[in-house]
Amino acid sequence: MFGSVGRAIAWFIDGLVEVCLAAGNRMRRSRRVALVPSGNGYAVEQHDGRRANESLQLQASDNGRYFTPAELAEKLRNRDVDLVLSADEVLVRTLDPLPGESRQYLDSIVHHQLERVAPWRTDDVLHTYRVAPAERGNDRLLVTVIATARSMHAQVLDALFALRPREIRLLCRDAQVDGEAIAIPVDRGAAAAARQAQLRRRVVVAVSLLVLATVGGSSLLGWEWYRTDTELAAVNQAIAEQRERLISARTSAPATDQDLRAMIERRWTTPFAVLALEALAGALPDNTWLTELRLSEGRMRMIGISQNVPGLVPLIEKSPAFAEATFFAPTARLPGGQGDRFHLETKLMPVERPKP
Repeated sequence: MFGSVGRAIAWFIDGLVEVCLAAGNRMRRSRRVALVPSGNGYAVEQHDGRRANESLQLQASDNGRYFTPAELAEKLRNRDVDLVLSADEVLVRTLDPLPGESRQYLDSIVHHQLERVAPWRTDDVLHTYRVAPAERGNDRLLVTVIATARSMHAQVLDALFALRPREIRLLCRDAQVDGEAIAIPVDRGAAAAARQAQLRRRVVVAVSLLVLATVGGSSLLGWEWYRTDTELAAVNQAIAEQRERLISARTSAPATDQDLRAMIERRWTTPFAVLALEALAGALPDNTWLTELRLSEGRMRMIGISQNVPGLVPLIEKSPAFAEATFFAPTARLPGGQGDRFHLETKLMPVERPKP
């Protein structure tokens, strides 16, 4: 079981790496530049065919080969570079048809055939190959080998390696296979393999972090669900216990008629604040306004300003909602004829019981 899971995870990661590589290759096409031999130097050509006004010149020093001008050469750093070759610098050979079963051994077969078809030492050969079916309905394969000698391009390659590009290819536009220009990787695919290995490590780390975050989030959600469920159960238990206590108290001490009459009596003998405020608003004259109002234990205290303070007491006591209106602090006259500040207290009368 664990082996199947491991294979499934590996398959998923490999597929994700391939998708990322394909996307990266599409993006890298816009960053690829070509070095095209031009006179005594090399023209720098962008992917869209545009060329720089200046050309790179190959120079020699005690430290090796290098390009000038340096500003133009620096544009090749961390780029994908194609060194364009002429047709006479490339060897193209089609091998005898091979059986289809030999596809998995093509690397070894091509390496062995190079010793026979290439005029250079095997360790000096840079090559690639293309595979196509020999005929329709035939499982035999036609292998076309494309090769050149590293020593033929050693000086310019040394200058390129000093700039540390991402990848270097030898591109032959004159010799094509199936209408496609031939590109020979200088590092035998090591750069691509290194990028793939690095990308795979990053994908593994990203997937691992995603799995850990998912597991951690699930654990946190599970714990929160458990804690909330426990608190809810405790609240429900407390509600049930309180309900039982209320039922027990109701059955053990039923309300009597006397208790009900006492409750009704308190209901009608307790003044209503809303009614008291409404009555006060009707009793006060227009030239009086309040700055403070308090209701406490059946009494109302008010502080305010009025143009006719002596007339407030009879006006308030005229209302059936008030009685025993008195001043609980001295009256102070305000400057500028604004009126007098008063402190008045009155008793609130109970609400009149409706007639049956």
